[in-house]
Amino acid sequence: MPPVVHQIVPNFAFADAVGNQILATRDLLTRLGCETQIYADHWDPRLSSLVRPTADYLSRQAQEHWLILHYCICGHANHVARETSGNLVTYYHNVTPARFFFGYEPAAAACCGQARRQLKGFVGHGATIAASDYNRAELESFGFSVKAVAPYILKLEHLHAGLNTPGSEALRARFTAPDLKTWVYVGRIAPNKRVEEVVRAFHVYHNQIEPRSRLLLVGSRPAGRYSDEIAALIARLDLQDSVIFPGLFPAESLGVFYELADVYVSLSEHEGFCVPLVEAMSFGVPILAFDSTAVPGTLGGSGVLLHRKEPQVVAEVAHEVIGNHGLRTAIVGRQRERLTDFEPGAMRAQLHKALIAAGIPLPPQD
Repeated sequence: MPPVVHQIVPNFAFADAVGNQILATRDLLTRLGCETQIYADHWDPRLSSLVRPTADYLSRQAQEHWLILHYCICGHANHVARETSGNLVTYYHNVTPARFFFGYEPAAAACCGQARRQLKGFVGHGATIAASDYNRAELESFGFSVKAVAPYILKLEHLHAGLNTPGSEALRARFTAPDLKTWVYVGRIAPNKRVEEVVRAFHVYHNQIEPRSRLLLVGSRPAGRYSDEIAALIARLDLQDSVIFPGLFPAESLGVFYELADVYVSLSEHEGFCVPLVEAMSFGVPILAFDSTAVPGTLGGSGVLLHRKEPQVVAEVAHEVIGNHGLRTAIVGRQRERLTDFEPGAMRAQLHKALIAAGIPLPPQD
């Protein structure tokens, strides 16, 4: 009989990497015939039908079961998982270092700092798996014995299938500008992403190289000091008409922005995986990304890995990538080769093997 395997997470977010992996894990467990439930301290209302509060898990621990803790932020769920009467598997997605949020988001800084401090308390408690080789190395530096790496199961087909929906058609009509060279960044506007450095690099490109250009910063834009500083920088550089914040979009519409991109630019200084890099690969968009944390592992030798990110350097490299047809073709070709490593069936099989390596007696996949 298949085992009972539950999942728990402090915050079950909609359409982010961890939230999507929780759903993919649920799909795998369900397909294998496991009894399974997702528990969380907090969740997006759009996920309400799929989740129960952490308190409900406390009343259901009597039966033999396995509990997968998605470790990514602070929360009561972490404490509950550490004290579980079941068999614990910690799935580490990484926690952003608190220093990135100092002076910007005090609550986020405190939460991240707490999560990173408390992570070491899980050494020797159950089994551990990681979402990337970078995450595995970080865990091992803390004294963990990591059983396996299980990268994200990415449903890239949803990005492409949604290109012809009415919502995508409306976005395309709104943002299509064939006479402009388009830089794209996808992700939360957050200090660790170093969005200000993308803006400064684009400013050099726009003012000194190609004035017929724009930068699309696609993603959530939380209110606060960091977002205010980005807006002030854009105004100071007189880029109000060229730097655009389209907003946060679900998968069925997000693909439009990759379709419009001439180059994808990430200067982030902390990533546990960086899903948008793989999404850009799937649309044939050449990638420029700063060599940091999990980024080189996700690129796997593809894209353009930047070891410096002075604005002039980034702008000139972007210009060469956009304008040099042979170079662009070579970059995109290597990215397409790398993309095959993230084929969903292979990633699903890797997750299945990782959970078995962590001690969960799962039946074989069909």
